[in-house]
Amino acid sequence: MKLVKVALFACAVALSLPSVASAAVISGTTTTGPVFTRPTVSLVSLSSAGTGVHYQVTEFSVSSAGSYNFSETALPVYDTFLILYSNSFDPAHPLANALIANDDIMTGIEVTPGLSQFSSNLLTGVSYFVVATGFAPEHFGAYTLTIDGPGTITLGSGSGAVPEPAAWMLMIGGFGLVGGAMRRRQKVAVTFQRVIA
Repeated sequence: MKLVKVALFACAVALSLPSVASAAVISGTTTTGPVFTRPTVSLVSLSSAGTGVHYQVTEFSVSSAGSYNFSETALPVYDTFLILYSNSFDPAHPLANALIANDDIMTGIEVTPGLSQFSSNLLTGVSYFVVATGFAPEHFGAYTLTIDGPGTITLGSGSGAVPEPAAWMLMIGGFGLVGGAMRRRQKVAVTFQRVIA
């Protein structure tokens, strides 16, 4: 019983500690995703090359305002395209609410296919939508999206995020304490007497 009280106290302390900012890592695929016509990098027009591209959208919010980094990688490599929206995303109106987009990052004078990155200043209390897609209809597949910045990233439902290390430690510690409490339970001895009449 004493160990259970200690476990409950440890959980209460862990939950009361402030969250440490960490990255949200989302793994997904655009292979079977819906299609739309994506905007150009300048976000002023729709792309003639990006008509009917597969996409996947992830909704999220942040706990602290500041600059957040976005990075999409594709393996096997295909030509990725990444777009950030604020407040809402409507595939029928892909220019509305678009904040920033990136096709391939520039490393010197070379373009790096399979890697899209950008940074953007985000605010608290706003829903954001990041859209992972491809440059053209033939560019689709598995991807990993990483978002990091000064605050905690809270993903909307249905996102395939990897739990934060602190959450894993809390779960593992809780399971360990419960297991320890179960092992230390006192065993009750039962004896039987044979009565001969």
